[in-house]
Amino acid sequence: MKVANRALRQICEIEVKPKFTGVEREFWLVVAAIEQVYARMYGRRVRANRTRNKVVRVGYRKTLEDWAVSNKPTAGFRYLTDSGMHDLTGEAVVVRNPDSFSTEAVASARQRLADAGVAFPE
Repeated sequence: MKVANRALRQICEIEVKPKFTGVEREFWLVVAAIEQVYARMYGRRVRANRTRNKVVRVGYRKTLEDWAVSNKPTAGFRYLTDSGMHDLTGEAVVVRNPDSFSTEAVASARQRLADAGVAFPE
């Protein structure tokens, strides 16, 4: 793993509030990772405002579910998988926590990861 990616992961761990646990913590790690990738790309801090606003409206679980079943991968998914951080995608969170999401969402997330060349155990 690249040193830069290890550093990004550590920053994400620090940024996510300790009050979050389980799937919610994993979700906020995804958001932190996306924001860190955006910061790398644009040379300044960029917040994932659309995601944050959607969470306020529908919650983090519905946001993850929507990402998983959408027809197209999100920009964050593409940026994270291109950076070799597929495990920090929303789809990976869905696959790791199948009891928290619909069967359709888990299958779609698993397929999207497979299409990106990432295999998760059944």
